[in-house]
Amino acid sequence: MTRMTIFRSNRMAIAVVGALMAPTFAFGQDSTVTSRTHLVRKGDTLWDIARQYTNDPHRWKQVYDLNTATVHDPHWIYPGERLILPGAAFAAADATAAPGRVELTQPTKAEAATEPIAEPTVQLAMRTMDGALDGPTVFRRAAIERPRAVLTRVRESQAQTRVAAPTIRPGEFYAAPYVERAGGPPNAGRIVGSGDVPGIPLTESERPLQSHERVFITVPPGMSSAAGARYVSVRYGPTLEGVGQVIVPTGIVVVERAQPGQAVEARIVARFEPVEIGNELVVMEAAPTSVARPTAQPNGTRTSVLWTYGEPVLPSLQSYVVVAGGSASGLRAGDQITFFRERRTTADGIVLPETEIATAQIVRVTAQGSTALIIDQSYGSIEPGTAARVSAKMP
Repeated sequence: MTRMTIFRSNRMAIAVVGALMAPTFAFGQDSTVTSRTHLVRKGDTLWDIARQYTNDPHRWKQVYDLNTATVHDPHWIYPGERLILPGAAFAAADATAAPGRVELTQPTKAEAATEPIAEPTVQLAMRTMDGALDGPTVFRRAAIERPRAVLTRVRESQAQTRVAAPTIRPGEFYAAPYVERAGGPPNAGRIVGSGDVPGIPLTESERPLQSHERVFITVPPGMSSAAGARYVSVRYGPTLEGVGQVIVPTGIVVVERAQPGQAVEARIVARFEPVEIGNELVVMEAAPTSVARPTAQPNGTRTSVLWTYGEPVLPSLQSYVVVAGGSASGLRAGDQITFFRERRTTADGIVLPETEIATAQIVRVTAQGSTALIIDQSYGSIEPGTAARVSAKMP
């Protein structure tokens, strides 16, 4: 409890000031403390749900912690899931707490006679905020990784030791664009139609396919059409001169039924961007499962930016960046690279040191190139040609 002494001769003024101050300290509570749940709708994220019900999107982690039996990866929640909200868990605690309570101690008659100026004490009962304001979000790594020094970023924290989270999350791996040989995958299947029957006249190719929509596919030659087989739908990105073809994943489909002489029936179980009829299907590789952490490496291998997903003017956190150097260069999934502006010399001959721009983690490596995900950033100036070097290496 925080004790504050206010010197005033007018007790009425003290009471008014205390009453005005009381609401200021109710910021730690939810607007509703009764038991609540939320039915997940299409397009929902834990970030949006926390913002909607608590006015603080940073409390998404509390929503996730309350629903680990339903939500196995905070990146993925699905329509129809019913989530418990933080208000249900903290209702009892909030009901017993009295934030903003003002207690005025009254002087005795003897004290009033001997002291011409009363010194009432205002006691403010302040409840600690539920959860740190600077905790992890679905858009960046844990707070332990935020400092700009590489040695701090790559050091394994106590939280990481307890959770043993994967170095690369499956969602980050499967959604990452990557570089394939020129001409694209040599053997690919295709999404050839939709199983939905539209209520109004509409050409199937005129609309994107939806999550959980039934579709018809042809599987890659020689691959399984058994129920449960999974494939990644992709579209072609730009061709990188002298490097290869950029392949952009759009979603994941799972086979439901195959009948002789007919297209295979499947269902879209994940979307990374609009899935369309005509998207090709490639084999769904196993995501990296190593829990190892990279260790700092001074003067690591140099590389440079080839292409940024979406080609934004100022790439930001969680943007995918394709960099030069494939598997033969020694780059491995889990490595960290640091983008920087190189040293330069002014017109007066003064040498200006290099400046760190951002840090990214390699999430996918092919023979043609590597894909990195921006996890920490000081400046937004990342474009084709921006220099980078390996700053932390997987064991």
